[in-house]
Amino acid sequence: MIEIMNRWTGDVILRVEADNLAWENLAWENLAWANLTGADLSGAYLAYADLTWANLTGANLTGANLAWANLTGADSLTDANLTGANLTGANLAGANLAGANLAGARYSVPQMLAADWGGVSDALCHYLMRYDASHWPDGARLISEWADGGPRPATVSGGVLRAAQFRERRECWRMDLPPITAWELWVMLAKEKEVKF
Repeated sequence: MIEIMNRWTGDVILRVEADNLAWENLAWENLAWANLTGADLSGAYLAYADLTWANLTGANLTGANLAWANLTGADSLTDANLTGANLTGANLAGANLAGANLAGARYSVPQMLAADWGGVSDALCHYLMRYDASHWPDGARLISEWADGGPRPATVSGGVLRAAQFRERRECWRMDLPPITAWELWVMLAKEKEVKF
């Protein structure tokens, strides 16, 4: 039997009658705050599972089905093996994917940009800010005002959230360079954060 524990309280979240979690059906399970550090979840069926704030550092998710799973703030998918994983529709907002292996995984580029990438280089910061601004009503004006010392635009009216999650810096905002595509951004970001795809 495997006991999955809450990473902060140590309480048991779920008991699984198995020797390991590989190929287990964990669809729709509430695994919020779970400590799954280094867990073997290869081939696991995690569709629609709630993995909010779960720790998946170094987890083996090779071939796992995470379709429509909630990985909001999953800190960390750092160095996780997601080779061949299905991330279709998964919520990765705020998840940390630095060093993850996404080779052969199914995902959308905007979905990847919504993960939390923390600090980035100046050039990447500029392009991510341009991308983010293009997804807000009047986003370029809001970020320009912030760059000039105004309030930070975390969200805009109507609850529109940021399209890219990273540590933006006022000094990187420039309007004189052309925007680049989401795919070009993803390639730059993956290279900088050592994500394999």
